[in-house]
Amino acid sequence: MRAIEKLRSEAQENGNINWDEGFLSLISFLEQTLEGSEVLTAPHLEVMKGDLARLRDFRTLNEVEGELDPDSLPYVEDDLYDRLVHFVVRFSRLHPQPIPRASNPILLVDRSGLQRSTGHVCYVAWKRLPQ
Repeated sequence: MRAIEKLRSEAQENGNINWDEGFLSLISFLEQTLEGSEVLTAPHLEVMKGDLARLRDFRTLNEVEGELDPDSLPYVEDDLYDRLVHFVVRFSRLHPQPIPRASNPILLVDRSGLQRSTGHVCYVAWKRLPQ
């Protein structure tokens, strides 16, 4: 859920102006985790892949020349992010235990080059929502 909310926040609040490899890493993590989980049906997998592809494919306002095509800008509507949250909730209900993951150095360094946190292993917990 943190990955989705980081992606949502960056698009809605910043227009993806701070986009870097860390955000692509979050998308890849979501894609690999959900795709390899056998939690989603084939149609849901296609929707998830399409949504993540849309998040990867954008142009910032600084890159737009000529006429503005809203479909080429960062995705800012809630529906796509809410769908991804729904898929993560389905995953978490079937896999309530944290997933051990090695620290990703791309996510540990901010744009200024300062290290954000330390540690050798981080745990990505998919928190269960109340029913």
